[in-house]
Amino acid sequence: MIKVEEYLKETRYCDFNNPVIQTKVKKIIEDSKDERDKAVKLFLWVRDNIKYAFDFWNKKASQTIKQGYGMCTNKSNLLVAMLRAAKIPAGYGILRVNAQEYFGPIMLPMFKNKVSTDSVHIYCYVNLGGKWTKCDPSTDKELSEKTSYFNYTTTLVQWDGTKDEIDRIAPEHIYEDLGLFPNIDDRLEVKPKLFNKYKLKLGNYYIQFLRETREHFTNVTEIQPKFLQWLKRRHYFFFITATFARMYRL
Repeated sequence: MIKVEEYLKETRYCDFNNPVIQTKVKKIIEDSKDERDKAVKLFLWVRDNIKYAFDFWNKKASQTIKQGYGMCTNKSNLLVAMLRAAKIPAGYGILRVNAQEYFGPIMLPMFKNKVSTDSVHIYCYVNLGGKWTKCDPSTDKELSEKTSYFNYTTTLVQWDGTKDEIDRIAPEHIYEDLGLFPNIDDRLEVKPKLFNKYKLKLGNYYIQFLRETREHFTNVTEIQPKFLQWLKRRHYFFFITATFARMYRL
């Protein structure tokens, strides 16, 4: 059994002694009444102030807080770092998932062949009063409000520190729950195989479209043509390359 002290250690990517993290944590928890209150405040801050966006996973927690955005891995790593900075034991939960499906209807057909069928989703474990609970800061409030009415996976996670709350991933899209880890630096150091800067930027244009659109979709099949129209107006080069890729299934 891994000792709880391992969940309070700094690592290369969980660099909670960074001054930016230390300063922010002290400000967030300064009026907290107990450990649970501190943990919930830190969870809410990461959930909503670090906007969900696609990014490379090999980012330190200090890099994520400075840039102000990240995907599940980045945001969970930052939350673990901030909890440890507050002297609250925290670790990483890892799910093996079908990345082509686990995003739900929000995953457009044009993106499916650009991601792996076997990927991971990283969430957080927090130890409060000797009990481990799960929480997931991935989807921010703004993105949830724009998408959760047609996409169950982006339902806003409401965590109060007493019970497990993670993203609503359909069970059939989860291969395996690998459990709790005190350190995932070895995983963060692995270079992406299918991910590149072009795919990253195109994916984030899609997230930007979802945040900006005033459309209320009644059918998920409406989303892709609307996004392509938006892309044509705003980022023509990416519209051309995305259209070409769709034609030739690249």
